[in-house]
Amino acid sequence: MSELPDAASVQSPLRVAHAIEGVTSQAGGPTTAFLSLVEAVGSRPGVEVRAFAPAPPADDPIRTRLDAAPEGRFHLTPPAGRLVVGGLGRRIHRELRAGSIDVLHLHGLWCRDYLPLVRRAERCGVPLVFHPHGMLIKAALERSAGKKKAFLRLGLERGLARSSLIVCATDDELATSWVPSEGDRRPQTTVIPLPVEVPSDDPEALRSAGRRLLGVDEGTPLVVFLGRLHEVKRLDLLVDAVARVPDRPTLALVGEGETPEDAERVRDRARTAGLEEDRLKMPGWVNGPDKWAALGAADAVVLCSVHENFGYTIPEAAAVGVAGVMTPNLSLAEELAREGGGFVGDATPEGLARALERAIAASGPEARPARRDWVVRRYSSDAVGSRLVEAYRACRPSGPSP
Repeated sequence: MSELPDAASVQSPLRVAHAIEGVTSQAGGPTTAFLSLVEAVGSRPGVEVRAFAPAPPADDPIRTRLDAAPEGRFHLTPPAGRLVVGGLGRRIHRELRAGSIDVLHLHGLWCRDYLPLVRRAERCGVPLVFHPHGMLIKAALERSAGKKKAFLRLGLERGLARSSLIVCATDDELATSWVPSEGDRRPQTTVIPLPVEVPSDDPEALRSAGRRLLGVDEGTPLVVFLGRLHEVKRLDLLVDAVARVPDRPTLALVGEGETPEDAERVRDRARTAGLEEDRLKMPGWVNGPDKWAALGAADAVVLCSVHENFGYTIPEAAAVGVAGVMTPNLSLAEELAREGGGFVGDATPEGLARALERAIAASGPEARPARRDWVVRRYSSDAVGSRLVEAYRACRPSGPSP
């Protein structure tokens, strides 16, 4: 009979804590990234993952996803603080003092509760990983610059400089991000893409379901945008481009603005551009299966923002076989064109219209498998989770857990 290994010879799991200031369906990309990264890391052997976030509203669809996660995966806290530390910070502070965290992974930056955590992690010898989700891009830092400078002065700049790792989603995000240093000390940086779900649904079934959801006939060319109706998304450019496409496609803007006036401004621009009312669909936010149906209904899914640190909707569209269209300033644009996931058009109404026209012409079912293969190969949960765990182990101090 073989001998059982003694306790000292069995490697203990790597205990990783993820934290974010908030998880709601309307938060968009950061919430999607947080949840998908937690799930990707949690699927790897030898890792114990716990995620901490303030509880979303009970009627938010994100709450259903959290409740369906493995037991003990998500720990919902009281809200983060504004002027003083809130429930999120107090909970993680206790975990650090108890020595139950080997690596602390913070998502986003501008959270009051993070300030004492960066100091406590350093005192406890716990490697600190930041995932800024595009918040260190110079253009992003310039918005509400006064508030952000205050956070940096209060300790966030020192925490970033002394962190073990800063993770960016794309090469472009890293190249355009400000990374602080302290003397000769500079944090390690790495590029690890965000994981993308690949639905098992048949693309043709998704297309039919999405057309019914959006009220668009099967034979009508359809361009879809999914996201916040915010000026940074350059929806005026998109509306002007769609109005110029000879095939007269319908445009579906799936999402909401911060106020009702945001949607009304888009409608006004559509009327000015000559996009008839029956060619503009604005169904508001959709979630879960309806989100995949809305993407699958499209002949092209568009992203033409001023900047994006990743641009989730483009690989998500490819995951259901739909071509993406991007402007060349965005992080994934070069890879999208190189891998056959879609088309890149200049950030002018004419240039974007030409790219949309090409995408609509290439929207047949024969091109869909190659687009899905690109996403599986590059952005699967297994591939991303493995890379992130390797990065954790590289920055973790040798020896037993604290």
